[in-house]
Amino acid sequence: MKFLNIHSHHLDNQESSVYIVNLDEIEIPTKSPFCLGIHPWFIELQSIKNFERLLQKNHLKDHFFALGEIGLDKKYKNNFDTQSDIFSRQVQLATDYNINILVIHCIDSFQEIYSILKEKKYLGKILFHDFNGNLEIYNQFNKTNETYFSYGASLFTNQKRRDTLKLLPQDRLFLETDDQLKYSIENVYEVAAKTLKTDLDQLLTQLKKNYSQIRKK
Repeated sequence: MKFLNIHSHHLDNQESSVYIVNLDEIEIPTKSPFCLGIHPWFIELQSIKNFERLLQKNHLKDHFFALGEIGLDKKYKNNFDTQSDIFSRQVQLATDYNINILVIHCIDSFQEIYSILKEKKYLGKILFHDFNGNLEIYNQFNKTNETYFSYGASLFTNQKRRDTLKLLPQDRLFLETDDQLKYSIENVYEVAAKTLKTDLDQLLTQLKKNYSQIRKK
């Protein structure tokens, strides 16, 4: 049984279908879908000009999935204005290069991200990884962008996340392992299926349909 893992930072995870590659020092995988983006924690490690060259070189490859993960994080120690500038410039690159999916990291910054997407007139699809919003946040973004969301290890420890999962549309859902190794993608599917009171095979089928849908141009 093959599990779709929409967001993993571990290239050796054989069950993953999408990998996040953040820095040009990492060799771009050729057999698995991948994403490229400057994470808000690492804005000092790569210039936007170098990133654009990396993106230009790789965004037309068959396995390129999305620009990401990018976003804003008010709890992180670096400068939020700089984060906002780098995020805004990456959204502009997505428009310039006709990239139809953004994978977004968001901590206490939904309104700022919404404002930047609106300002840049980005109309592509967005995927919030490790989603920590609610139904109202989802509906707000979905008015202008086809919006998806993903859950991971937080489902094991956070009742609020499990409660929100029950309210959100399953045809926009994904599951992930992110950068942690305690829980496998199989574990995440099991807790999600239990939370949703659905059959594991049905959940697998639904998320594979979601993946086909998000990849459509």
